[in-house]
Amino acid sequence: MLALATVMLPAAPRRLVARALADEMFTAETRHETQECGRGGMNVGQHQSAAMCAIAAGKAGCSTFMHSSAYPSWGCRCCADPEGGNDHNLWAVYDVIDCNDEGVECTGPGEVLEAGLQAAAAFCTTSDPDATAAANFDTAKAFHEVLVARDVWGEYVESFSTDLSNAAVAAAATLKLYSEADGGCNAPTACNGAKIILWQLRGLLLLADGDGQRAFPDSPERQTLMDTHRIALADAGGFNAVSVVAIHALFDGLPPHLMGPGVLYDAPFATMTQKDYWKCDGDDTATKLLHFTRRGFNTCAAPPGPAAAARATSPP
Repeated sequence: MLALATVMLPAAPRRLVARALADEMFTAETRHETQECGRGGMNVGQHQSAAMCAIAAGKAGCSTFMHSSAYPSWGCRCCADPEGGNDHNLWAVYDVIDCNDEGVECTGPGEVLEAGLQAAAAFCTTSDPDATAAANFDTAKAFHEVLVARDVWGEYVESFSTDLSNAAVAAAATLKLYSEADGGCNAPTACNGAKIILWQLRGLLLLADGDGQRAFPDSPERQTLMDTHRIALADAGGFNAVSVVAIHALFDGLPPHLMGPGVLYDAPFATMTQKDYWKCDGDDTATKLLHFTRRGFNTCAAPPGPAAAARATSPP
């Protein structure tokens, strides 16, 4: 059964940079993980992550703020006093860190993208692929944060459009490398973290191109699903080709009034996930990094269709 939902994109890693206009650069450091401000101040707008809040709060002259990663619509609220606030599981209080301060090191979004691209390419030939798992997950998280905050980065970082364009070219080359390697690359899996990094590269290309041609060089069926219905299938390669065709047939049968105003409402594409294929021994870290737009839904391991068409391969 498909459960259509508006996707709540995740919060930023603790030290992912937030960069503002000119020479103003800020990042956020967690001060209290489950607490409100002692006294609230101005609301500087709705921002998807704490890193993005740091831009607005820093430019407004605030030194601390509170933000809810679960409900970013509550706003980014500066603190008149960050101490003594009520305990609250959905709020966190952050310090605004000026990246120009002595001893503070911040990384721009272009550098984050470059690090992800390098990690993805290097994994192909690394001598010990399992040893890079933790670093791969961290890299994927940072890459994902840049992608979901792309509109804000584009507003505040003059070079970001160029950074994205250059990264897309490199991402396409890396995905093509894996698709043509024929066993010459290490196998990306849910546990070694390479699978989720490669999904970030696919997401970058889906956003840049609006189709599946460069994003899915290894799967014509996934390309066609994206090109025809604007559905990005995030199944970690778990569904076989016959299953993907069955999924395509499902969307062929949906009337336009359910696709446009429903499945794809206010989004360049929707993401159809099968989260079980992304889990590693029960760890669901990767499942939080699958969406790049605000529309998506999860499905069971056997997609709709005849029994023969619903067979899926084992998770890679």
